[in-house]
Amino acid sequence: MCVWFPHWRGEQPRTSGDVLDPLAVVAGWCGSFSPLVGLVRGIPPEALLLDITGLEPLFGSEEGLARQLLHSLGRRGLTTCAAIADAPAAAWALARWQMWLPPGSACCRVLSSGEAMASFQAPRGSHGFPATLGAGEGAWRLVVAPPGRAADALAPLPLEALRLPSELLPTLRELGLVQVGELLALERAALGARFGQVLLARLDQALGQAGEVIVPCGPPPRFESRLAFETPIQQADLLRMALARQLTEVVEPLAARGQGVVELECRLRGERQEEHRLCVRLFRPSVEVAHLLELVLLQLERLSLCPLVSSEVRLVCGRPLEYRQHSLFDDGPRCQPNLLARLLERLASRLGLQGVVQLSLVPDAQPESAWHAEAAVDISPWWGQQRQHKGSRPRRAKKSAAFGALCSAEQAVGRTRTASLFLRPLRLQQPAPVQVVSLVPDGPPRMLRYQGREYRLARTWGPERIETGWWREGRIRRDYFRVESACGRWFWIFRRLEDGHWFLHGTFD
Repeated sequence: MCVWFPHWRGEQPRTSGDVLDPLAVVAGWCGSFSPLVGLVRGIPPEALLLDITGLEPLFGSEEGLARQLLHSLGRRGLTTCAAIADAPAAAWALARWQMWLPPGSACCRVLSSGEAMASFQAPRGSHGFPATLGAGEGAWRLVVAPPGRAADALAPLPLEALRLPSELLPTLRELGLVQVGELLALERAALGARFGQVLLARLDQALGQAGEVIVPCGPPPRFESRLAFETPIQQADLLRMALARQLTEVVEPLAARGQGVVELECRLRGERQEEHRLCVRLFRPSVEVAHLLELVLLQLERLSLCPLVSSEVRLVCGRPLEYRQHSLFDDGPRCQPNLLARLLERLASRLGLQGVVQLSLVPDAQPESAWHAEAAVDISPWWGQQRQHKGSRPRRAKKSAAFGALCSAEQAVGRTRTASLFLRPLRLQQPAPVQVVSLVPDGPPRMLRYQGREYRLARTWGPERIETGWWREGRIRRDYFRVESACGRWFWIFRRLEDGHWFLHGTFD
């Protein structure tokens, strides 16, 4: 039996980064249905081969086994195409090119998870797989070739189903050979004399006349360490020694693969079955046991531990190690990112993951909503998650580029002038009501009264109209001015267009 995943790149399961092969993880799931599971490499997209010989009594039939397996993979969100045949090569060909089978073919039996898949047929001459296999994730389609009829089942398939060398296919097409059946109709001796033994070997493998070995896929590696104590321990020194030993057992095989720890989990179990779970996250992949042990101990300091009977250290996520070329003389500036990462990792272990945050810009017109605080030590960027600020509307890339070009132009003009219109204070405060005097209605301010003091304004820049989108609840419409008082103080004030009231939003240091 061959199981092929047509949408593998978009549906592959989440694993521990690059440490575990996702296809090997799926092969481990299939180990419950077959004692021999192998990987098909080098022919993208990849597939799995299962030896199901003699397993019919356990599942009722070969089709029953296939249905249970495909349902299990479908519950995990994987779309699959499968085939059962006498030989591994024939099963792979039927799984990969089954859409070439004519409707109502008498040589094969087709089963599927939906009528839409059963009735779908690829256009003649298409050498690829359709973009959509069925409705929703988890769809599957199964082709069963009767025993001893591999030649009839493979006849409608294209020549690519035989896994022929790429340099041989153009020659066969020039001779008018497109399907496997057309090739089988020719004399075997003539094929061998004209195209060599490679073509005959592929034909024999597909028809089950030549043996083909399924290389078994071993279980995926597990980077974890479990330790049970002879007697309950509570001493910090003993626990430190045990954790250092376990971290070494996890890190050493990981480093041999060129990988490093990004996220680590430590579980401590007490004598009353209470459990303490510690999660360590890093900015950069690391294999330094001393640094990882320090991060774990910093979290232990916040807990009141009871006598422990066992401990477990498990790798949650790993990534390839980063190697940097050291300079000959001064390497100080190149090490600063590593030093900063270690500092943030220690602070996050001491204060918690949400205790150390970083600010990121948000494309929002409202100044007080143009930033977002998120955890500084977070592995979400590894999985490619994107955050969108609540209430913000997606913008096109062209508009963002135009806005960036506008800001660059304003900065260039600001170099030749005393200041730019769009210059804003680094720190904002809550809008505070102020009294403003203007010479004309809705004109620029000339006098400002704030905290009981009056400021005569020497220069003003503005207005800068800031207005939020109509789709947001609580629409904001403001005219901002940057003003300089006669005593040298700079303020950033705005007039609310709804009622004409003035507010102070920030000061320039």
